Amino acid sequence: MVSIMRILTAYFEEGATLALSLANELSEHRQGALMEPSPPSSGSDPDAATAHRLTVLQQQLRDVVEAQTVAEASNKLNTMLNDAAAAPTLAEDSDGRWRLHLHSVHADTISRKTANCAAGFATLIDDDEWTSIKQCVADRCDDYFLDLSRNQSRRFCSRTCANRINARTHRARS
Repeated sequence: MVSIMRILTAYFEEGATLALSLANELSEHRQGALMEPSPPSSGSDPDAATAHRLTVLQQQLRDVVEAQTVAEASNKLNTMLNDAAAAPTLAEDSDGRWRLHLHSVHADTISRKTANCAAGFATLIDDDEWTSIKQCVADRCDDYFLDLSRNQSRRFCSRTCANRINARTHRARS
């Protein structure tokens, strides 16, 4: 039973990590200014429609991590799960193993990503670990990250941000 729980935890952690990665694509740090989702181009270009849906997903995830309360985040996640028609399904992979999916086996890529990301975030709320999502404290970065450190003391999204701040602090002392 422990190994099953470890696998499920890794599955949901992967979803939360993917969600933060997608949400961070819209950060001011990476974009210069928050992107507004643009409507899909006229015509039936499937790539443009998929790109638009991905941008909408990124904005939804960004809205979830910027929610003021857990209740607000939960409502946004429930909407995302409903829109993606998320439902646990067992499906056999090509290697013959049965795997748990949180989406229909016939779901498109964006629906699968939506279900996985929303479920990853929902698991953090369910496990009372929503506060492990933190925003980088570096002055030129507004990225979010998942703080899995033992004492929940991480302050930076990456070593790059930490090194930049530490180097500036060192120069100021010298």
